[in-house]
Amino acid sequence: QRGGPFVVASGELPSSLILDYSSELNGMLRKGQPLKVLKRLDLKVAVVQTDRDGTEAVHGQILEYLKGYSISVETRQYGSYYIDLSGTTRLMGRIVDTCGRIVRYLRSKYGLKASAGIGSNKLVSYVSSLLAGEDGVYDIAAASEYTFLAPVNVKLLPGISQAVRQELIFSYNADSIR
Repeated sequence: QRGGPFVVASGELPSSLILDYSSELNGMLRKGQPLKVLKRLDLKVAVVQTDRDGTEAVHGQILEYLKGYSISVETRQYGSYYIDLSGTTRLMGRIVDTCGRIVRYLRSKYGLKASAGIGSNKLVSYVSSLLAGEDGVYDIAAASEYTFLAPVNVKLLPGISQAVRQELIFSYNADSIR
């Protein structure tokens, strides 16, 4: 169905992961969910498969590039990286500037829309990267993390299933962390 909603997936099996999706599906899907969620939600969408070998090659190149900044680089899935930059400011300058260089590099080298979140832990970093926007960097000072996270909608938290999210919102009227 040309022009309709679509998902980009890692394969065609029900266990294949959703890597991205069209804007019509915002709020219904999350990156990293298995394709079988489409059937469960009764969504009729086009599924576009990635070039697995090409994706794997770019992922490896990005990991190698990031290891030039830190020996501690982790990845949850393609396109999502955690880099421990603590202790690097004397060598590389301010962390916010380093993240800006990384974001600009990913845009110029691969044409990727990237964002970076800076925080003292992965949760704060992840949520701030979501709020940074395309090609943005969002730095949350350690003393401000509670204030930053308190009003955040539970929909932005990683690792919470749709069912738990709905339970929090509808049964407990808890739409934010606070």
